[in-house]
Amino acid sequence: MRFSPDGQIIASASKDGTVKLWDLTLANLLVRGCNWLQDYLKTNPNVSESDRTVCDNIERSGK
Repeated sequence: MRFSPDGQIIASASKDGTVKLWDLTLANLLVRGCNWLQDYLKTNPNVSESDRTVCDNIERSGK
């Protein structure tokens, strides 16, 4: 595993020779996190009304 010089990307390699690049920019991490949480935030009865909209202004992506 190696970081890019600017710290925004990690390259990882596996035993089978597969190499993956991981985008660590804040914008990408916010989109991915909100994509994972969207159903939980909208449907969990234990989430407060104010917290349900925390991801509303994060641009969604198919990533």
